[in-house]
Amino acid sequence: MDGGGKGAKQGGSKGMAGLKRKIPADISKEMRENIRTMAVEAFRCLGLAGVSRIDFMLDCDTNRLYINEFNTIPGSLAFYLWESVDVPYSALLDMLISLALKRSRQEADILFSFDTNLLAMSAQGGAKGAKAGKKV
Repeated sequence: MDGGGKGAKQGGSKGMAGLKRKIPADISKEMRENIRTMAVEAFRCLGLAGVSRIDFMLDCDTNRLYINEFNTIPGSLAFYLWESVDVPYSALLDMLISLALKRSRQEADILFSFDTNLLAMSAQGGAKGAKAGKKV
């Protein structure tokens, strides 16, 4: 990487704009699929929705992958991250809006019902009422 991130001192920081990127990364198809699989599993396991960028670290000695962090919007929507997988930015936004509307409709259709005799217990004095009425 070149240039500076947030902590660059010389010449002022250009932030992420000052960094060189290689997109897509120069990795094997097998490694790319391992990363994609791990990212999807972690995303689903955490119950995430929408867009996130998941950063990985690779131990070059063991070839073992580690999830470093999950990044949410706005950083994950940087247009250059999507160009390499042939997803036009406008199509990505259309897809995200459709997914958000679908999720909203699904959540609105969820109905929770709990069968309980909690109110019946209250009418009879409940557990506390029963203890309070006992003489010791």
